[in-house]
Amino acid sequence: MAKKLQFLADESLEYTLILHIRQQGFDIQAISETLSSISDEEILEIAIREKRVILTNDKDFGDLVFLHKL
Repeated sequence: MAKKLQFLADESLEYTLILHIRQQGFDIQAISETLSSISDEEILEIAIREKRVILTNDKDFGDLVFLHKL
């Protein structure tokens, strides 16, 4: 049985999109609800630890992953 994708939404994502994803039955954790104002590096650490896909409008995550190899 395949495991459903789990998402982690950073603060740049529209909250209406988060709600829509939840309504579709997906597991999505919103940083704005639980850990507001944490750094991008901390968001990346949570995503890795919890095996979640980051949803963002913030281009800095590309730099962290591809340029800094985090």
